[in-house]
Amino acid sequence: NNPWFEYNESDGKYYRFQYGGKHNGDSGQIAVRNVIFQYVEWGHYASTDYLNINVHKGGAGYVFTGGKCVPVFWKKDGDFGPTRYYDSEGKEVMLNKGKTWICIVGADRFDKAEIYGSNRQKKKKESNFVVQGSILAVASIVVRIIGIAYR
Repeated sequence: NNPWFEYNESDGKYYRFQYGGKHNGDSGQIAVRNVIFQYVEWGHYASTDYLNINVHKGGAGYVFTGGKCVPVFWKKDGDFGPTRYYDSEGKEVMLNKGKTWICIVGADRFDKAEIYGSNRQKKKKESNFVVQGSILAVASIVVRIIGIAYR
């Protein structure tokens, strides 16, 4: 389905597309204020097809907010605590108020997504496991973040 997000500078939202067009929800096209790529270790439980995704250990990632891409590291405050994201100076990254789409990224899928800057030059390859709320959508397709300033 080749999903991607495009940043709209006029309203500060990232709009989601898939299957070559807008990805619509109950209230029109899905639009969020923040997109997060959160890299995780993952594998399969024993000899099953069920994924064992480690969202507790911490790791690298990217936060897209306000038209910018911030490289981050993330960690959790215990098994049931919130996940927090920190920039290269160790300061917690503050998200814009509003909806956030978190892409849970398996390390072995690192090269499956693309990030483009405001000049539409490819900046970095990523991957995509997409989480919205508590629903996990696993796919080996390309997620593109378009229209951001990379720092």
